[in-house]
Amino acid sequence: MPLATALPLNPEGADFLRSTARRCLLTIQAASLAARRSPRGAGRSAMAVVGEESRLLTGVSDLAARHDGSLPSAPDASGRAELARLGQLSGSAFDQAYERCLHTSERAALRSFAAAADSAQQTSAIRVFASAQLSRLQARLAQARSASIPC
Repeated sequence: MPLATALPLNPEGADFLRSTARRCLLTIQAASLAARRSPRGAGRSAMAVVGEESRLLTGVSDLAARHDGSLPSAPDASGRAELARLGQLSGSAFDQAYERCLHTSERAALRSFAAAADSAQQTSAIRVFASAQLSRLQARLAQARSASIPC
């Protein structure tokens, strides 16, 4: 019996998966830096963020593999610049910059996933995946807001 051929993604689906992978990679690297730099994890459990984003990246990777899509292995140029900037900070300046980076990433993810879930241009697999992640993303942002962290 022949193996099933992976279905190619449409351009919108490929863009969604690539941008999500870049965002996850940036967030994982920033949280890893926070775990090493900040004894209190910059006000949130940085290792928990690494775990959540790693699981999301695994889901994105699995979806891309099923649809013959390739993903980046590193953040884009602006993400690398943000990581370099974070790497130069310490103490409360680092904590504040890390929290801003994390919240910016979470808000961008929420917007991107909401748009993908509602987009007629996305494949059904992308819409289902995006929809399934929305409640988790909304909960993370609400948790940050309830902790009085500026978002």
